[in-house]
Amino acid sequence: SIGDTYLVASQLPVEQGTALINAGKIAFSSAHVNLLLTAGIIIGILSIVVFFMLAKYRDENSL
Repeated sequence: SIGDTYLVASQLPVEQGTALINAGKIAFSSAHVNLLLTAGIIIGILSIVVFFMLAKYRDENSL
């Protein structure tokens, strides 16, 4: 986690600690971008599935 990165960085020399913090921030941001993109895709697919399921349900009940 980002908190652990800061804890380890505090025990390193300043230059290495700064590099570790910057790498940790980039990794944290990249992980969240991937997570949110995946969640968005799943929600989009589910909304399309629900749309077609409800359309089919309405057609069956209108007979």
